Amino acid sequence: VGIMEYSIIPTVDVLFIKDKEKILLWLRENKPLKWVYYFPGGRIEKGETIKQANKRKMEEELWYGVDVNRLMLLNIYDDFFEESIYEGVALQNITITYVYLLENNEINDFQPNDSQHNEFRFFEIDDNSLHDRVKLRIKDLLNLNILNNGN
Repeated sequence: VGIMEYSIIPTVDVLFIKDKEKILLWLRENKPLKWVYYFPGGRIEKGETIKQANKRKMEEELWYGVDVNRLMLLNIYDDFFEESIYEGVALQNITITYVYLLENNEINDFQPNDSQHNEFRFFEIDDNSLHDRVKLRIKDLLNLNILNNGN
């Protein structure tokens, strides 16, 4: 509990985009954002690079090794959460967010990690029901024109 109570946690998230118009989100099973469709990702561990953290988190949460060389930096975000997995402890993350443009049937190899996510599905990038943090990242994605400049 100590580190989460007194420190800012560095994390990585990945936005998976299909056909330049759909975003792939996972239904979270734990706090913060329990029962919210959100990105896969998580804490960067001491001693690992950002690239290594992305690779590890995607393998843990998707049961799939994404090509980290295809990750495109979107932005760095301050994420504040009123809750965490520890009762009564708020959470603050500095989140390095990347974009990954899905190719062909790559999604067929993904599987949700039962301890992290219940399911995953595609949403239209203009879906108004998405969480505000998801919408913010999509807005940045569109403003930076990554979908037209990507692979």
